[in-house]
Amino acid sequence: MWMAQYIQSFVRISILIQLILCLSRNPEKIRYAVALQKFRRLRETYAGSKMSFDEQVTRIAKENFIQRKVFESFVLYWMFEKPLKYISKHRNKRAQHLIEAMMSMGKTVLAYSDYPCENKLSMLGVNISSCYYQGIKGLMELKPSKASIDKVLKGCNVSRNRVLYVAQSPGRASR
Repeated sequence: MWMAQYIQSFVRISILIQLILCLSRNPEKIRYAVALQKFRRLRETYAGSKMSFDEQVTRIAKENFIQRKVFESFVLYWMFEKPLKYISKHRNKRAQHLIEAMMSMGKTVLAYSDYPCENKLSMLGVNISSCYYQGIKGLMELKPSKASIDKVLKGCNVSRNRVLYVAQSPGRASR
């Protein structure tokens, strides 16, 4: 079943516009934006490896001659903090109602994301049973990862045939 919690393309476009405006006022930050793109690619390339977030930030900062702490702040702001404003604005109320209905029926509702999702869910007004993402509870793969989904389900003592998997995009829901 495919039902996104929020309209991701709208969130991405909103963030891109904000980043372009920021870069137009601070052209010296263009190399930070280039490094941010490299960081995203590195995360996808090393998904499933033991390379931590901190190691990824350190590597990209060093390769791009940016102070590590400064680059980490840039990553955290543009990838984690700034999107929250737009996630709330572009949320899918049908998905929110589905989750609320499932919770009211006593169903276990879990989130599995590439990034920490507690703040995202809070901005969406959604309360769930538990949240899983890369780098927590032994999960190293980006979604959708059969191995990570199996780890989550095993940890919750739930068999695969008892799961409704709701994905961000239609192609990923069937995997």
